[in-house]
Amino acid sequence: MMRRWMRRAFRVRPRFWLVGIALVFHVLVVGGVRFVNPPVTLTMLGAMWDHRGWPEREWRTLDELGDVPRIAVAAEDGAFWMHAGFDWVGICAAIDRNRSARAEGSTHR
Repeated sequence: MMRRWMRRAFRVRPRFWLVGIALVFHVLVVGGVRFVNPPVTLTMLGAMWDHRGWPEREWRTLDELGDVPRIAVAAEDGAFWMHAGFDWVGICAAIDRNRSARAEGSTHR
């Protein structure tokens, strides 16, 4: 016999269960791509849809790409390699800018 709290958890919080299942699904998919190269990507399907033919692709390791990944990341965020993804100084500065912009902006809340 199911305990009362288990029945209530399934009945009262279906939204949380759905979010949890979706989260686990996404973690498994992203984790799977870490170890297995997908045979088809959305870019490839888009090329087929646009009638450009099947693109010829070969998977490469990061070592084979040389400095290209680092250059691509640096083009987006030049200081990425110094803050490893979270630029706390930049985040705090953005929060301060947003606060001052809100204070100087309209009177609506």
